[in-house]
Amino acid sequence: MPKARRDQTSKKSAPYNKSKANTNKANETVLVKKSNKPITKSERVKNAKITDQLDDLLNELSPQLISKKEKKKNTKVQVPARDVEAEQREYEKTQNDMEDALSLLTRL
Repeated sequence: MPKARRDQTSKKSAPYNKSKANTNKANETVLVKKSNKPITKSERVKNAKITDQLDDLLNELSPQLISKKEKKKNTKVQVPARDVEAEQREYEKTQNDMEDALSLLTRL
């Protein structure tokens, strides 16, 4: 089955035209529109109120937005230094007793 032919309309490619560039920009959405008019007092008051409301809402939400980090529990057992020294002395005493017993056995 043969493919259907498309209507080939040739568009003339013209060099840059300032009037066409302006029409394309009109179709785009503009987030911030700069105006030549100064801001009136009522607009300033509205902006201040909106800013205060936004600040209040952010202050209420900020604890919820911060991720909670769990504190790591210290699993290491902290043994006082004197207990460690006492255990060390007992170990050394046991080692010395074993060496003395071994030397007595070798004499026999």
